[in-house]
Amino acid sequence: VYGTICQGSSTPLGGPAPTFKSKTRLTWSTPYHGLDVSLAWRYMGAVNLDTGQTNLADSHISAYNWFDLAASFRVKDRYTFRAGVNNLFDRDPPIIGSGELPNASIGNGNTFPGAYDNQGRYIFTSVTADF
Repeated sequence: VYGTICQGSSTPLGGPAPTFKSKTRLTWSTPYHGLDVSLAWRYMGAVNLDTGQTNLADSHISAYNWFDLAASFRVKDRYTFRAGVNNLFDRDPPIIGSGELPNASIGNGNTFPGAYDNQGRYIFTSVTADF
């Protein structure tokens, strides 16, 4: 459930508390020395409005799936290059009416940014040097 009644109970200040939430990551160490490719699947189960109302447009939030893809390449056991894409399919967060957002600290921009990926597709790169 989620909503204003949940505020202060077992849920994080009224944020969504699905029955099931998970993150699974698969990594393939390729035959090419130092190259690894990873796929992560983030899942958040469906939630209903804590008042039990079913006549509102946002009384139910469907389950959400996000996929992240990353690769890393190690060179001469000293440098590691990484690149990836989070939220690969650019899944938008659910839009929640302001009446169902418990407070501004967890509900912002008509969604729950702490629970749902609100940045959209995110591309990143990094380099690590070991000395």
